[in-house]
Amino acid sequence: MNYGIQEPPHGKHGKINVILITGGFGYLGGRLAKRLVNFGKEKVVLGTREISPKIPIELIGCETVQMELDDRKQLISACNDVETIIHLAAMNAPDCKANPEKAFLVNSIGTRNLLEAASSSSVKNFIYFSTAHIYGSPLQGLINESTVPNPIHPYAVTHKRAEEHVLEFDSKNFINGVVLRLSNGIGAPLDINVNCWMLAANIFCRQAVIERKISITGSSTERDFIPITFIEDLIEFIIKNPSSFSDQKIMNVGSGVSMSIYELSNLIAERCWALFNFSPKITINDIHEENGVSQLEYVCDIYEKLDIGTTTTLSEEIDNLLLFCDKKFNYS
Repeated sequence: MNYGIQEPPHGKHGKINVILITGGFGYLGGRLAKRLVNFGKEKVVLGTREISPKIPIELIGCETVQMELDDRKQLISACNDVETIIHLAAMNAPDCKANPEKAFLVNSIGTRNLLEAASSSSVKNFIYFSTAHIYGSPLQGLINESTVPNPIHPYAVTHKRAEEHVLEFDSKNFINGVVLRLSNGIGAPLDINVNCWMLAANIFCRQAVIERKISITGSSTERDFIPITFIEDLIEFIIKNPSSFSDQKIMNVGSGVSMSIYELSNLIAERCWALFNFSPKITINDIHEENGVSQLEYVCDIYEKLDIGTTTTLSEEIDNLLLFCDKKFNYS
């Protein structure tokens, strides 16, 4: 492992609490790593395929460990002395569609390989980030944790299979596992080179800052958008209270408020006016809308009952994303 400059934190009885984040240099992984390393009560280890990765200044204090999800020896080494794994390493939706066989090996089999290594290394907790898209495509109607999954896209199919592996290991008491079915996270990445610019909100904010316009399709399709700060707060809560999830192993994670792509683009335009004193032109490229608005109610009762107390608003998260784009792309 490569060590950052930070005194190792200690948990109960003087033992160091070690958290391994797979995909720790990614979009969500980077944000979670920053929150946890700044929290200062855990040692944060970032799993990566790179031998000597460059650590962003925001993550100074983190360690890194090289790990491939098909290399059992590397996985066992990476899991050594780890208390909690946050598993985010996976192929994204476009790559899964382009290569479904590889997606199965990485997202599904890779997760099982990691679970086996974690179990043999006595890792206590395993937090798995799945996706709301295991319920179907497009997401529509009322969806809660009791809704029967209907994964269609290879991205969703492979995540659903990975979920099953996590729940199997949990049921056998090999590990304390929890599955988080995440909706659509919104927020600024740590680095401009993070692979996140295919996501709707990020595309719109980048377009708004660079071109002073937003080009949208599927304008009436509703999605649930959740600020990444909410997700950071949730993960911090789970790490502090792992026993809270001894009974409930699957949780929908979203804002519980859906909006159409058009409504999202309008909100971004409003925030551009508030921040930069200009409003980007919104262009709708829909040829036709066959069935009108595709309504969605993504019910997150279990998550909401935790009453974590997050105060960040969607507008504030969008503001930070717009400011990031303005600074990093330097087109304003």
